[in-house]
Amino acid sequence: MNKLAFRPTTLLAVITVAALCAAFATNASARADAVAAESVPSGRVALTGHVLAALATATLDSSKAKAKAITDDEPLTLTVVLNRSDPDGFAAYLADVYDPASRTFRQFLTPMQVADRFGPSQAAYDGVLRHLTDAKLQLVEASVNRMTLSVRGTRTDVERALAVTINDYQHESRKFFANVTDPSLPSAIATNVQAITGLSNLAVPVRPQPQTQAFRRALCTVIATLNVYRDRDLVDPLGTASIELQHQAFLHKVSECIRKLGNASATQTYDSADPPPPAWQGADGTGQKVGLLQFDTFNLNDVRDYIALIQLPTAKIGDITQVHVNGGAGAIPGANQDEVLLDIAVVLSFAPGAKIAVYDGPFSGANASFQALFNAMVGDHVNIISNSWTYCEDQTTLADVTSIDSILQGAAASGISVFNASGDSGSTCLNRATNTIGVPASSPSATAVGGYIIDGGPGIHLRWRNLVEWNQRFSADWTGRIRNQQVLCAPCLSSGPNDVAHAFDPGCRD
Repeated sequence: MNKLAFRPTTLLAVITVAALCAAFATNASARADAVAAESVPSGRVALTGHVLAALATATLDSSKAKAKAITDDEPLTLTVVLNRSDPDGFAAYLADVYDPASRTFRQFLTPMQVADRFGPSQAAYDGVLRHLTDAKLQLVEASVNRMTLSVRGTRTDVERALAVTINDYQHESRKFFANVTDPSLPSAIATNVQAITGLSNLAVPVRPQPQTQAFRRALCTVIATLNVYRDRDLVDPLGTASIELQHQAFLHKVSECIRKLGNASATQTYDSADPPPPAWQGADGTGQKVGLLQFDTFNLNDVRDYIALIQLPTAKIGDITQVHVNGGAGAIPGANQDEVLLDIAVVLSFAPGAKIAVYDGPFSGANASFQALFNAMVGDHVNIISNSWTYCEDQTTLADVTSIDSILQGAAASGISVFNASGDSGSTCLNRATNTIGVPASSPSATAVGGYIIDGGPGIHLRWRNLVEWNQRFSADWTGRIRNQQVLCAPCLSSGPNDVAHAFDPGCRD
């Protein structure tokens, strides 16, 4: 379900955030120092922040150790995120373009203009790629703005190229592989690389499961669709009413249904007269391109059926395109195809004039990372990025989290709005880790949507009883309840151009 419309997510809250951030930073630094102290081959530089904290409580998987000859030939796909050549200049531009007092306020550069002005440079990109291909890794996905490149090779080739050892582990019931030490690169190119993802598969993105409000909206969308377009056939058989008026009626019916569902007056939703047209009437998404990030695919005929159901023009199917990253998610839709279809349906229903581009990639085997998918959308300069997938911060590394934010800073620099879901479970992440936020919802360079616990109350009517946000009761006082991030701490969060915490947390106010 697309969090553009319904998937709540948040930057989450703790009063002791400063202490938490300081503690995490200290622990992360200590781990990085310990890893760096281990043997790094001469002439190479270690890339810190790539070792999972979870290894401290994991055990070696003995079953895989016995079959090491097999695992050595297993293919791995890595995404390399490069550093910008002029990070200080980029930071200054990003601050100015969101500063109402600046002469360059909202004068956004295109993604290619950002790359040409601030890097990464073509020389840096070519140098990193040359080293990896010389080490028998194959390029599978380049990027027009030179921020990312994806390569593939056997585990043995990856270990040799990055001077790391990759072992198989088990933590509780979860089996995964991960690098034992930080990767390293020749000193001539190491400074050009921010992060390398794909060295571990502990973090696997999942879709947050919707709670009561999301079920209400899904139910009401169907009811409103049948009501509005069925009535049109009855009272307007010649189809003289404009699509825009029908769409406005649809939005109103959905809103009223959600508001009244479970109340005695709910039946009035379908018989009441529509209010005067809202001020934003006519804003149907025309001129916008929405990029949907997906780890599954869909059947285009299902979308055709939905277009027919809500009686959009049949030519609307031509506004929906697919972009396969690292080969795509596969030719056959999988277990999560309903997520993809719901995301498409939401945009069709609420922004019927918008174009939709579905960017899909696999997350196992031929691995497509968040970084590769996000950057593909940035490079294509979509207007809006919508992501319904997440994993938990304690399942990944500092390098992964910060490099995702680096890509999303690039989106912000070009005026691209990004929305990330984290689920409806308050400050408990989807793996049941408490006081843990989802990734990439933790990025301060995008809008996080969620973090609420919705209590619909008992019974079939789904009565709205109360709302708990960030594990606290909802009230008008939001201050001091914002974040449980352990990676992107207060100084970083306060600088993001789209930081939703900025307006609420006194510690983030200028």
